[in-house]
Amino acid sequence: MKFLLLASFVISSLLANAAPSDSNKIVEIEVVIHQLFEAIRTRDTTLAKSVLHGDARLMSTYEAACKHKILTEEIEGFLSAIGTSMDEL
Repeated sequence: MKFLLLASFVISSLLANAAPSDSNKIVEIEVVIHQLFEAIRTRDTTLAKSVLHGDARLMSTYEAACKHKILTEEIEGFLSAIGTSMDEL
């Protein structure tokens, strides 16, 4: 679930920063977004990997001992979660 929230945030940021004259780029971004969510819905790790950059990383923040920390994870964990059924999680 946190992966979906993170993906939604990244996607929203990309679309919000696009200039109106970049309508072709917006369409291209939307296609990738739809493919990623289709991959998540169908648990298709091959499709997900095809739309993600080879050096993609997942980053999140958390607070520990009153300090903000950044957690960086490899994309393989995200792909593994996509391929795992809800019963297995």
